[in-house]
Amino acid sequence: MDPEDEYRLSFYTDIGPLDKDEEIRLVRHKNTGNIYVRKDLSDYDFSVFLTLLRNDFTGIPEIVDLAEDEDSHKLTVIEEYINGSTLRSIMDSEGTFPEARVIQILSAICDVLEPLHSQTPPIIHRDIKPENILITNDSNLYLVDFDASKVYSEGKNRDTELIGTRRYAAPEQYGYFQSDPRTDIYAVGKVGIEMITGDLDNKAGQISAPLRKILDRCIDMDPDDRFRSVRELKGALRSVGEVIPISRYSRYALPGFRSDKLWLKVIAAVLYASLFGMIWFSPISELSFAAATLGRICSALQFLTLILFYGNYMSCHDHIPLMKSKNRFVRYTGYVVYTYVIVYGIRIIFALLGLPADY
Repeated sequence: MDPEDEYRLSFYTDIGPLDKDEEIRLVRHKNTGNIYVRKDLSDYDFSVFLTLLRNDFTGIPEIVDLAEDEDSHKLTVIEEYINGSTLRSIMDSEGTFPEARVIQILSAICDVLEPLHSQTPPIIHRDIKPENILITNDSNLYLVDFDASKVYSEGKNRDTELIGTRRYAAPEQYGYFQSDPRTDIYAVGKVGIEMITGDLDNKAGQISAPLRKILDRCIDMDPDDRFRSVRELKGALRSVGEVIPISRYSRYALPGFRSDKLWLKVIAAVLYASLFGMIWFSPISELSFAAATLGRICSALQFLTLILFYGNYMSCHDHIPLMKSKNRFVRYTGYVVYTYVIVYGIRIIFALLGLPADY
């Protein structure tokens, strides 16, 4: 490896494996303290990662650094760490999704893929599956793991090697044709079917006829019979139901209102109303009405700030010291520290302004 590359990589200290994958490591930059993901790849398309490095694609973790060892054909990738849940883990906890939610997620995947497929030549992900789709707490969708990705090669008749995940991989990934943007559309269709039915091969009538027609076209064995582009696919999805960006309403939603489930929102509304009702209608002390009102406002701000903090509002934990640590003990310490900071910090601010913080 080039000495300059080795020097740059020396600034990243290893924290530990990401989840259970020993090949993917969390690292911390010595100077900035920022956390990144490090991958050491032996099978890759360098031009894919170079394009990701040079462009700012929405919905894709930012590539921070690349270092290639041409002698051993190894590529080290340093990329942005996205704090979110995989679609797989969400499906495991919530079960199947309503069609409106599926249309949202599939449309968001199309939005991420469109600029990639529009490159010259196109970049094909080739491994779209629930494990490689991340959704953050503020409902932004990210497509990760470009290890299997390749650029489309004009003139090739078929892929020369199988890369991808069985059951999500299109027939061309087995050597029948060459992978192109329609390869990713096949996998998107498979993911859609699984989100609704819980089974990749489910042929039961759990999917409405219009959406079933779209998903069946996505997974057609012949690429020529699939949608020609993700833009065309998104247009078809729009014809079935309203395509609402998954982060349009939930990005700024309070904890408790991020779910699509109405009953959870009702419970959250009742709890919020009860909490602030108890604060506002509690008996007034010997303070004047104005002073008591200001004290109640202080208490309400304390509770609301604590709710936003504990609910990781807008993924705030990603930007706060202690809370962005992967060490559980450090995070628990952060909860204690910031609880005191919030409660007493607001009181101090009120006191400095000459306002009552108690009633």
